[in-house]
This record gives sequence, C-alpha cells and structure tokens, in this order.
Amino acid sequence: MSLPADRMLRNFCVAMIVAVVIGGAGFVYKLVQFTHEALQAEGASFAVVPVVVYICVALGFLSLFIWALLRGQFSNVEEPKYRLLDTEEHYERHGI
Repeated sequence: MSLPADRMLRNFCVAMIVAVVIGGAGFVYKLVQFTHEALQAEGASFAVVPVVVYICVALGFLSLFIWALLRGQFSNVEEPKYRLLDTEEHYERHGI
C-alpha cells in the first residue's frame, strides 16, 4: 500500500524539519560549549578565528539559501531540465 504523493511530501518535509532542528540544536550546543571553553582556557583561543570564519561562511550560505527560497528558485525544479532539452533540440534543428 503506497501513500498519496501529498502525504509523502508532507512526511518528508516534517522529517527534514525535525532533522534540521535537531542538528541546529546540536550545533548551537557545541558552539556554546566551545565558547565557554575558549573563554576559560588560554590554550583554546587558537581555534576562535577558524570557528568565527566557519560561522560567517555558514551564515553566508544560509542567507543565499533564504534568498533563493524567497525568489522562488525551488518552486519548479524540473523546468530547467526540460528547457535544456528544448534548447538542445533547437540547436540540432538549426545545425548549431
């Protein structure tokens, strides 16, 4: 017995949201733990700069993802495939 497509999509989205929330909570926990250790010990301060760079890069990727989501880049992910095939067909007809 198979589930309807909309129910499968909903279940998938819920599972992905749960995974992102759990992963994000783990990331925040480790970041707080690292910050606490770095402030207490002199030896751990060498890793502050790489972590700050990592966070900046992660925020950059997150902002690009949100920008693409708001612009509707993920609304029709199948369309570029068909557009590519149409373009190839057009080029073959015109001998390009």
